[in-house]
Amino acid sequence: DEVPVLSAPLTGVSRRSVGAFLSNLRSPSDISRRDIVWILKSLVHASTRALRRRSSLLDRLLARYDDPSSPPKRSPSTEGWRSSLESAREAGQTKKRFFFARDDALRRKAREPDPRTFALIAAPRRNEIGRAYRNGAVTLSVWMAPTLAEGPSLIRWASKYFRELCAGFISLVVLLSWILIGRTTALTLLLLLPLPLVYVEIPQFLGWCLQTYINRLAPGIRMSIGALRLSMWIDRTDVDLERRKKDADEVDDDAPTLARARLAVCADVDAFALRHPTDAGYAHSDFVSARSVRVQLSVDHRLLDGLANWFLGRIPLNWSPFPGRHAALRKQRGFEPTRLGCVRVDVLKVDHARCAFDHAHGEFNVARFTRDLASGKVAKKLGDELPPNQLRVAVVGAQNLKARNAFAVVTVRSFRSQTAVREVIDGGCVWNERFSFPCPDPSAVLHVGVYDAGRGLSSRASLVAQWLTTAKMLILDPTNIYCDPASLQIS
Repeated sequence: DEVPVLSAPLTGVSRRSVGAFLSNLRSPSDISRRDIVWILKSLVHASTRALRRRSSLLDRLLARYDDPSSPPKRSPSTEGWRSSLESAREAGQTKKRFFFARDDALRRKAREPDPRTFALIAAPRRNEIGRAYRNGAVTLSVWMAPTLAEGPSLIRWASKYFRELCAGFISLVVLLSWILIGRTTALTLLLLLPLPLVYVEIPQFLGWCLQTYINRLAPGIRMSIGALRLSMWIDRTDVDLERRKKDADEVDDDAPTLARARLAVCADVDAFALRHPTDAGYAHSDFVSARSVRVQLSVDHRLLDGLANWFLGRIPLNWSPFPGRHAALRKQRGFEPTRLGCVRVDVLKVDHARCAFDHAHGEFNVARFTRDLASGKVAKKLGDELPPNQLRVAVVGAQNLKARNAFAVVTVRSFRSQTAVREVIDGGCVWNERFSFPCPDPSAVLHVGVYDAGRGLSSRASLVAQWLTTAKMLILDPTNIYCDPASLQIS
C-alpha cells in the first residue's frame, strides 16, 4: 500500500511503498531503526484499511460462522418486531461498518424513551360507598426493543469460538515443532501451552461444577452460572477499629476486647440465570438473570467450634428445614435450638438484575417454574416409579369446633367439593365422605376448610378452621403439616 513519506530515507532508497523499499535494498544491514518503525506503521495502516473495507471473502467467512441473535417470535403488538427489523435492515444497508453495531436503525429503536408520569387512583370496591381519589404518582420508562448484537463481528465470532481457536493454535504449534524440531520439544509444548488456558478457564469450571451440583440437588431449577471466583482472607477490620478507639482514648483500656479476627469468604458469580424451558415458547430465555452477584460472608472461630462439636456428636441438631417438623420440635418440653455460630453477611451486591414475567400456552412462567421444581423433587424421590396423577381425600371429622352446624370444603386447583352440613355435638363433627381429584401437578395445593353454616337460610357461612398442604409434600415429607400428625393418614 502507498503511504506518505514521513522523513527522508536514511539508506538512500525511495520509501514510496514497503514492497518497493524491500526490493531495492542491497543488504539487510542497510535497514535503519527509523526504517523498521516506518515498515511497522505501514503494515498497521494497511491491515486497518483492509479490515475496514470488509472484503467479500471476510464477509462470507463471518456470515458462515456468525449466528446473530434473532428477535423473539412473540410480537408485542399487532405489527410485531419482524417487520420493523426488516425495514431497519433495509434502511441500514446503505452504510456498513465493521467496528460498530450493524444497523444504526436498531440502535435508535433500542434507545430508552423519556419517562412519563402516571397518576395512581384509589377507587372503592364494588360493594363499598365512596369516591375515587388520587393516591400519589409513579414515573416509568416503558419500551420494548430487540436485543442488539454489539461489537465487531470478528470479535464476537472469536469470543464465541475462543476454546476452539486456542485448541487449534496449540495443535498447530505442536505439529510444527514435531516436524521441524523433534518429538521431545513437541511433547513439552503440549504440556506447557494449555496451562494458561486452564488458568483462565478455572472460574468457568468452578461455575459449571456449582451449576451441575445445584441442578442435580434441585431438578427443574435450570440454573446457569457463567463463572465463579472464590477468595478467602483473614479480616481484622473489627480488631483494628477497636484498637484505634483505644489509642484515641474513646474506650477504657481495661475494657475486655470483644472484637475478633474473622475468616472472610467472597464469591463472585458472573452471568447468573434461571432459564425457561426451551419448549415453553416464552419470549425471554431467562426467568431471572443478573450480570454479576457478589456475596461476602465472614465467620469467627465460634462457628468452627460449633461445627466441630456437632460433627463429634457433642451437640444434638434440634432443627429441621421443614416448617411443620420444626414446629413440632419447638413444642417439646425443654426445647433448645442448636446454635452452631454466627455468619455475618458483609456484602450482597447484584448488578443488572432482571426478572421476566411471560405468559405462553395459557400458563404464567412463575407457575411453570414452581411446577417444574416440584416435579423434579418428586421424580428424584420416587426414582423409576411413575408419579401419581390422582388424589383421593377422605374427610373424617373435626374436633374443638365453635359452631352449631358445619361443613367442609376440599379444594385442589380449580376442583372443589363440599361435604354435607352436619350438626356439631360437643365441639365435634363427623362427615366420613370421600373425594377424588385429578392431580397431574405435584405443586397443587390441597386446601380443606371448615365453615360454620350459620343459623337460618339467610345467614352466610364463615370459615372457622382450615388445613392445607401440597401434593409434593405428601410424597417428600407427609408429616410436614401444621396439625396433629396422627390426624393424617396417607396411603
